Amino acid sequence: MSTKLCLLGPLLIMISCTGANYQSMAINEPEKLIGMQDSLLARGNANQGLIQAITKAHNKLGREALYSDNLTSAKKHFQASLSLLPKDTTAKYYQFIVQGRLLMATGKKNKIWDAIEIFGKCAWIQAKKGEHHYWTGQAYQKIGDTDFDLILEAYQKAISKDLPPHLLIKTTQAIENQSARKKTLEDFWK
Repeated sequence: MSTKLCLLGPLLIMISCTGANYQSMAINEPEKLIGMQDSLLARGNANQGLIQAITKAHNKLGREALYSDNLTSAKKHFQASLSLLPKDTTAKYYQFIVQGRLLMATGKKNKIWDAIEIFGKCAWIQAKKGEHHYWTGQAYQKIGDTDFDLILEAYQKAISKDLPPHLLIKTTQAIENQSARKKTLEDFWK
């Protein structure tokens, strides 16, 4: 009996370490893990830990693509995440951000209004994040850049939530710019 336990002990450690290795790869080498995705899943190794690691890798690469304005690549990664874990809130949140930004890129007013509606869905998924508020402010600016109350309200909400550093800088600058523009317009009409 003790021999079985000794043999079983290293086996359990190996299984545990393998799951930890996939999680580590998802953070440190997401491209490598995604490159192995098909073969890992085809071998029947599709346990929850592996699926979560691959999803995490896709989400990481999706955010990197999103933050480099590569919306096509970002969309592909978030869709891949959702195909593996349909309830993954990170992938859902950023998929909505990508959809909204793609709609904004058309420059058509009705599409920009659709983008604002999509950004609103983000609050239901991850209420603590502020990225969707930043993009709502950007959308309001595109629709009509003199509706300062809506624009500034969106940016203020963004800054009161969790924002990645690059968007915190952009949001702070946008608040300053829009406040200055608002004051200039108000002073002109006095």
